Amino acid sequence: MMLRQVLAMYCESRINLRRRTEANYESVVNGFVEFLGIEPPICDITASQIREYMRAVVQSGQSARTANNKRSVLITLWRFAAEEGLRSDLPPTIRRAREEQSLPQAWTLEQIHRALKSARQARTHRSGWGPVHWVALIHVCYATASRIGAVAKLPRSAFDGRYLRTPSTAAKSRRELIHRLPDACVQALNEMLRSHPRPSDDRLFCCPYEAVHGGIQEAFRRHVMRRAGLNGEVDRIFHGIRRHTYTVVADKLGFEAAGAIAGHTCDMRESYFDRQLAENTVDPVTALPELKAS
Repeated sequence: MMLRQVLAMYCESRINLRRRTEANYESVVNGFVEFLGIEPPICDITASQIREYMRAVVQSGQSARTANNKRSVLITLWRFAAEEGLRSDLPPTIRRAREEQSLPQAWTLEQIHRALKSARQARTHRSGWGPVHWVALIHVCYATASRIGAVAKLPRSAFDGRYLRTPSTAAKSRRELIHRLPDACVQALNEMLRSHPRPSDDRLFCCPYEAVHGGIQEAFRRHVMRRAGLNGEVDRIFHGIRRHTYTVVADKLGFEAAGAIAGHTCDMRESYFDRQLAENTVDPVTALPELKAS
């Protein structure tokens, strides 16, 4: 059986497989086939081919993390084929590419305030999306530490005037989340809903930029961050705001509370906690006595 046929079988066998995950698998398989120059039967794929593909991905300028993602997809399909009796052997150990880990960098509160100021001056799209929508979006991301993908899927019914409920279908963790919102966020959402009472669909944020290249993140960079002078200062967009909230909550209430508000299912402090932003971080400086000049 050919590799793409195994992929189709795998996707069909998985209940509630997200379309985004399926698209990622398709992209990896297509890239692997292009690398080989021919679509292989699943029983002919070797560990050596996967290693060479990973090496080619890194040499093309893509990150080790991307190479490891492709490795994971191909190993998953190999293992699935073995379980289904389509090949006789399980995949051997294929070492991961070594990933460089940089310290997480969050937005500062001053940068978030600059984005809010810029959002209030953004132009209005012909659909009606304008300053009040950008402002409400920033407030929600800041108050809930939610992923932008989850925020974009929120139904209007998720906001009840004080709480924001993220359904399990929108959350990456597949767990329902609920956040009590601060007054400023409630006010921003109410203002947005009053200005746009008849949306094109049932979502809370009916963003017209999702269908264009780069989506909502590129539109935010173009219409909000550029005016605020943030494009050259910050690397991440909404993820940087998410990291800010995670860091502040962890610093004051602990990592368990920060993980709960962000919807994490495991300890993610190495990827989210910005030590430069935190105020109460315990480090050697707080323990070591200062050296005095003689």
